[in-house]
Amino acid sequence: MAISRPFDMIRSLNDTKHLWKIVVRITAIWYVQLPPKLGHMEMILMDSKEITCVTVGTTTMFVVGKQGWYYDGCTKCTKKADVKDGPFTCKCGTYNKTSTPR
Repeated sequence: MAISRPFDMIRSLNDTKHLWKIVVRITAIWYVQLPPKLGHMEMILMDSKEITCVTVGTTTMFVVGKQGWYYDGCTKCTKKADVKDGPFTCKCGTYNKTSTPR
């Protein structure tokens, strides 16, 4: 029997770890690109305690497909990949032959 770990509240999110388990309802989402700057996606989230926060994710490129948006990232952590093709070393120190869609 597997025991699932509890969900984290948005209020408790910080940079102490790379993976959080949250349940959210996205109340608004939009994409902003101001050339020549990088694009970013902004979301307004609400968790089960009705705490609202604005989240901004900045990346070199978002890809929008039939299943929603994604970005290319490290195969080990959730950090974005700063290269389009070929091998790279992530900021976490992991060598990647290719990036992973996230």
